[in-house]
Amino acid sequence: MRRIGFRRLLPPVQLVLFGTLIWFADREEQRQLPCSVAWVPLAPTVYAQDQADVGFDDSCRRPLAESIAVDLNLPAVFAGALAAVALRHDTDRAVYGASAPAVLILWYLVGLWIDRRLGYVAGPLRRRRYPLLLLKAALGFCLLLFLLSDAGWVFHPVSGMMGLIAWSGFFFAVVWSNQHRVLPTLFPDGRKDVAG
Repeated sequence: MRRIGFRRLLPPVQLVLFGTLIWFADREEQRQLPCSVAWVPLAPTVYAQDQADVGFDDSCRRPLAESIAVDLNLPAVFAGALAAVALRHDTDRAVYGASAPAVLILWYLVGLWIDRRLGYVAGPLRRRRYPLLLLKAALGFCLLLFLLSDAGWVFHPVSGMMGLIAWSGFFFAVVWSNQHRVLPTLFPDGRKDVAG
């Protein structure tokens, strides 16, 4: 595993998983009648079939495979949605197609972070020194996002909310670990880098 590294393993695996889940979701949606969404504040999203004589029907719902794909790749899907809107193709297929490159980038960065934590790849010799105020603001933002998404899940459980909880918690862990990371001493006299 040290030779391959998570940064090389996770992107293709996650891209194949993302594509497979979206394919299964598309197949399930094709078996349903056309659906529309009715959103009621502080209540679960209600899916209704478009035909007036059918009314609300529990069988018309967002496929579980799509929910899992979105939750696992929420930052990438968000970037894909922005790209699709910018290109004026805001259909589900366009969003997921535009998300595919972002899935590769997202999981490469996650894999690189894991590899650095496990010591599979060396970190940069010169550590960037971020202002303490910026780090505290990033930690506060991640914590606030985590708490708001957690509270939102309690009052309005929608797809993507679990992904938001998980990703905001992960970003909090990344910022926290980078704030408290101490690079190993590279020289016997205690210098941290060549310029130190």
